[in-house]
Amino acid sequence: FNLEENATSLALLRPFFTEGWAEPVAALHAAQGAYLMNDLGLVFAALGQPDEAEAAQGRALRMHITAQDWRNVWAGLGNLGIRASEANRLARVDRYSSWALDLAGALDDDEALFVARLHRFTLLAQIGQFAAAAALWQLLDKMGRAWDRGIYRPGNAEADHAWFQFWQGGLTEAMLANAEQLARDGRNRFTIRDLYGLRGAWYLQQSAWRQATESLTEAVRLAREVGQRDAEADAGLALAQFHLGELADAPAAATALAAEREVEHRPLAELFLALGDRAAAKIHALAAYKWAWADGEPFVRRYDLTKASALLGRLGVAVPDLPVFDPAAVGEIPYEAEIVGAIAAARAEQVAREKPEDD
Repeated sequence: FNLEENATSLALLRPFFTEGWAEPVAALHAAQGAYLMNDLGLVFAALGQPDEAEAAQGRALRMHITAQDWRNVWAGLGNLGIRASEANRLARVDRYSSWALDLAGALDDDEALFVARLHRFTLLAQIGQFAAAAALWQLLDKMGRAWDRGIYRPGNAEADHAWFQFWQGGLTEAMLANAEQLARDGRNRFTIRDLYGLRGAWYLQQSAWRQATESLTEAVRLAREVGQRDAEADAGLALAQFHLGELADAPAAATALAAEREVEHRPLAELFLALGDRAAAKIHALAAYKWAWADGEPFVRRYDLTKASALLGRLGVAVPDLPVFDPAAVGEIPYEAEIVGAIAAARAEQVAREKPEDD
């Protein structure tokens, strides 16, 4: 994790999955197999294989439910919520984060409660429920950060809070510096490069092209150093370099970015608009709006939706009429019945623990 050596992690896991990635070797104890299955999901996610990641962590969750290991069920719900967020399925994130919060409360576990609150806070911030997010932050911020590093990575809470402030227009350099220092002290490389991306986005918002270029160059470098690609940083960097007159063959560069497997549409639309290619700008602005719409109100990426809507207005394009949120469209969540049953069982155990003994 410290080095983001994901390919090495996968190689280390392979001997435990000699018959393929669906199941660990039978010789392992069930708890060991579930642990490794979850690790496999984390590595798949880091390698940009979301379907494989969700499948592996779903199987791990079911193994923990079978073992009645409620704390690892809680952890599994948090992981699946992150996978759902990566897939832009915010209604599912809502479901997973609510379940994780309920289960953490039933466990009487402060560490679990802190992380569950942090995941819930992040969702509320993303969908623009800023008052509710702020209230939840006040609760979790008081709980400290002295948690097991296997559960919580230093700097993550401050980075999430910095994004929250950015989306509201309240971000400061002091917030960024504090989050980055905590992440560096905790050897949290992924969050360090995420913060470079955030600082770059903040400078782009201010049209501070030189500072944006410096931050985004570092975000891109850190990603490429471990064989990853940061689509948002790539597109933002191209936009900043164009405004500085430092983007060689800008039309070709924009076209190449548009052809990538992962595309960050809004900064790319801004780049095409700056190039005078309004047709391409329209295509990417509409794509940005549709992505930000996610599952539909209230499960939208509020900041991105507002920005995409303003961009369409500048292009003279009406915002598309997209479907409103339909709970049925969320679909049946894998192992949903088992998850609900696990929470009920944990609550029953909580009641039993709190019941006073007879004299």
